Amino acid sequence: MNDKIVISDVDGCLTDGRYIYTVDGKVAKVFGPHDNDGVKLLKANGFDVVFISADKRGFPITEKRISDMKCQIHLVSEADRVAWVDNYIKSNNYKQSVFFGDGIGDVPVKDVVSIFIAPANARKEAKAAAVYVTESIGGQGAFLDLAKYIIEHNG
Repeated sequence: MNDKIVISDVDGCLTDGRYIYTVDGKVAKVFGPHDNDGVKLLKANGFDVVFISADKRGFPITEKRISDMKCQIHLVSEADRVAWVDNYIKSNNYKQSVFFGDGIGDVPVKDVVSIFIAPANARKEAKAAAVYVTESIGGQGAFLDLAKYIIEHNG
């Protein structure tokens, strides 16, 4: 295990945040091709990478993509997000922690991590809380932008 971690929300960070619905319900999310490069870059530079999502109904879709990237995914509600992230970091003895979030519910996590980053398509509250806002939006390379920034500035 490494002593550095990146924890990322999924919807809005690895996707553009939109859901594809039919009359039968949620059937798809759109993930970009570049984010797995970001995962590989971070892992090659000594970071663990973990993803979280509050989307219960779309979790099987998310779980498949994250599994394909050979990472962990956890179902974590927005209400439990700060406590979960804080506990995960402390229980695994991480010395450096990065959180990637796009929504209002992600903003309080900034108080329990070393660095808070937001994608270009984040809510204005998340952008204001971030030390860095990616050039790309979620689903179009934002996670790769995050990885490059972290390696360049904190690697």
